[in-house]
Amino acid sequence: MVSGAFLASTVVMGVLLLGAAVAVARLRRWRQYRPQLRATGSGVAALPGETGESTGVSADAAAFVAAVLVAVGAGAAILADAGPVAVAGVAVGLVAAYFAWGVYAIARARGLPRAHAVGLSAWLFGVLLVGAIAVELLVG
Repeated sequence: MVSGAFLASTVVMGVLLLGAAVAVARLRRWRQYRPQLRATGSGVAALPGETGESTGVSADAAAFVAAVLVAVGAGAAILADAGPVAVAGVAVGLVAAYFAWGVYAIARARGLPRAHAVGLSAWLFGVLLVGAIAVELLVG
């Protein structure tokens, strides 16, 4: 059975985390915020980095390369007899990277500067990590 002190500590930390999230949400003037698309020489770019011309590597190609590298890494871990823990670690790392990149891309598309987008991505990843640790401590 879980000790009462641990449960009380978990509840207090959850309330503090919820309070911090509410405070951050109230500090931002989101009701007046209207994201603007950035104008480029050839038109309007919907996402940061888009110029309307295909001069760089597309996002689909980068995602394909990342998927191939992860598949090769997982295959190497299996062939090296690393066991299912290594494969699970690769899968968890892939999901975490996908989450962090997705939050960053959405924040940049909404017009946030690069530093704010990175901070938001790191903050949300940290919140999920704290949540996962809390669940692990309570359950297991």
